[in-house]
Formats: sequence, structure tokens, C-alpha cells
Amino acid sequence: MVKNASQAEPESGLGYEHLFVPALFALLERKVGKAAGDALRLPYFLGDPDQVIAALDDAGPTRITVETRREQARFANARSIVEAELRGWLPLFDIHLDEEKIANVLAPSENALSGFVTATGEVAFPTSAHIVAARKSSKKAPPLPGTAYSS
Repeated sequence: MVKNASQAEPESGLGYEHLFVPALFALLERKVGKAAGDALRLPYFLGDPDQVIAALDDAGPTRITVETRREQARFANARSIVEAELRGWLPLFDIHLDEEKIANVLAPSENALSGFVTATGEVAFPTSAHIVAARKSSKKAPPLPGTAYSS
């Protein structure tokens, strides 16, 4: 079955296509706490399409397709991605930081993530997302043409 987000480790290959992502988790855990790191892990813990299919199979759909899209994530600098997580993502998990705490996290972010900054000063790293379609029908339908995974 599906792992808990806090159990997903970089070595597992669950959506971590670049070492930047676990480095970002580590920064937030160190400066904000474990709950912040876990909140950031959430979108990545279903990186294995077979796990996605297994989780949906357990729910009952009879036709599941997964298409994986790979793109390059780009941010103006390391500070901008960290600030987006602090002000945009963490509040979705009821983690609200005051301006002083945000400043204390942002201050070391450029240095902590400097190994991922390109020659132009931006942060760029590969990322992917699964587009999942699940359908429940009375009889099992054949997979859609061109889909890599079906059940």
C-alpha cells in the first residue's frame, strides 16, 4: 500500500528526480520543524506510478491510466522557491510563520541551496507529475492507446 509522506526518502526514488528536493526538505525541517518537511514531501510521496495504480486498484476502479509528464522546474533564485513554500504551501497545512521566522528561514536558504543554483543565478531541476484517469465500469475495458500503465 501507499507509504506515508514522512516515510518517503530520497533513496526510494519516489518522485525525487533531483537532489534539490530532499535538500529543500532538510532546510525546512531544520529551520521550521518536522511537520514542515512532511508537508513539503506530500506531493512527492506517490512518485512511483505502480503505487498510484495499487492505491486506486484498492479503491475499486477497473480502468486506470497513468501518464507521466516530465518538465524542468525553474525559479529566479533559491530564496524565491523557499519563500513560495513558506508563504504558499505551508499555510495549507495550518503551518503559519510570522515574518521574523520567515526571515530566519530565508537568510540561510541561498547558502544552504547554493549547490543547485545555475550560472544565471536561477534554480532549475527536473520534476514530474502523474496525470491519472480512473474509471469504474461494469466490465474491464482495454487500456487506452499510448498509455504506459494500465490496470
